[in-house]
Amino acid sequence: MDAAKSGVMHLDMYAIPLKDKGTVTGHLAQMVDVTERKEIEEKLLQVQKLESIGQLPGGIAHDFNNILIPIKCYSEMSLNELEADSPLTEYLQHTGEAADRGQLEQVLLN
Repeated sequence: MDAAKSGVMHLDMYAIPLKDKGTVTGHLAQMVDVTERKEIEEKLLQVQKLESIGQLPGGIAHDFNNILIPIKCYSEMSLNELEADSPLTEYLQHTGEAADRGQLEQVLLN
């Protein structure tokens, strides 16, 4: 947000009392324009939010892959135990192939 465009300025104000023989006779104040710093902080926060959103698909893909690995392994182990002409062979092959396709999707998400 540009202060010139929005008309908003961020200021920090510092004040100290001025004393004469223990009696406050006035104050000395200083105001510092911190608009640019605030704008940079807001941009940084936005970048951090976008970064965390960008990490989300990788985390989901990783979790999904953790589910697919046992499916793939158990289907392969079961295929090794079956006779070649078993009616379950085709189903287990399709299960393993589907798990492989799911892992490919994980690569595409990263």
